[in-house]
Amino acid sequence: NYDKIADYLAARPQWFRAWALVMSYGHVGVPLFFVISGFCVHRRWAQQWAEGGAARVDFAGFWKRRLWRLYPAYFTALCLSMLLVLMAYAAGSDRPILTRYPEPRAWWIGADFLAHLGMLHGLHPVFDKGGGNAVFWSLAREEYLYLLYFVILAGRRRLGIKSCLLGVTVVGLAFPWVMRLALVPDSNWWGIVNTSALVFWVQ
Repeated sequence: NYDKIADYLAARPQWFRAWALVMSYGHVGVPLFFVISGFCVHRRWAQQWAEGGAARVDFAGFWKRRLWRLYPAYFTALCLSMLLVLMAYAAGSDRPILTRYPEPRAWWIGADFLAHLGMLHGLHPVFDKGGGNAVFWSLAREEYLYLLYFVILAGRRRLGIKSCLLGVTVVGLAFPWVMRLALVPDSNWWGIVNTSALVFWVQ
């Protein structure tokens, strides 16, 4: 497969090969976004801490602001993409947007929609790249990382930054190893484990 890609690129103009090389690093965008987002989220607390030595953690206010900014656009995109899934189902299509669901497909499609509504799709391999739009997986991880932010903030206050950083690094490295006790090597759940918020947490 890589040979076919190499042959295809070799026959393309130089500008196209340069563009393809840049685009091949697109997978780095999600971790980079997590880092930038984490910096922006923590900046407010860090400024308050630096100015007064204490900072209030407003969990409810944070989620209210977060949902107000994200959820209306997310809900609209989810409804549109799931409409495409339903159209494919009604047409009896065998496209991957539909064949990813086990039988009975109608039940799994409905469950997928509900899982995405609650941002729980990142906890099951059928739903993780579902919702009619595979990129929704990153939104789930982002929300889980925001939940973990409050855990790390509490740890930061009690244990200090070095111990906290060591802790999240150990958790991220250990989690896949611990999951080897529960999962067979070819399990569908490895995609969830390897891209879990716990693994990404150290970022």
